[in-house]
Amino acid sequence: MPAPTYLPGPRPSTARKPSGRTLPVSSGWQLLQPGDAALTRRVKGQRREVRRMLAQRSKELLGAYRRGEAIAPACPLACALIQRPKVSEVRAQRF
Repeated sequence: MPAPTYLPGPRPSTARKPSGRTLPVSSGWQLLQPGDAALTRRVKGQRREVRRMLAQRSKELLGAYRRGEAIAPACPLACALIQRPKVSEVRAQRF
């Protein structure tokens, strides 16, 4: 089943469903004119490139953890691991 085509809504940052219902558009989304396949491919391509860059950075970071390399203290993963309670502590709190 093909994805529904949403039309521009009556106000900026709104879209209209095929049923006529008006929906707010999430911040960061772009409203593209229906039928412009080249523009759609460009926008999706940009999104895919960002996801590829984030995936590559994640692989590099996890590889550094696995190799036991020094990690920057401001690393979000390091902060989460430091603040996260150990499994044994969580189990002890349940009983």
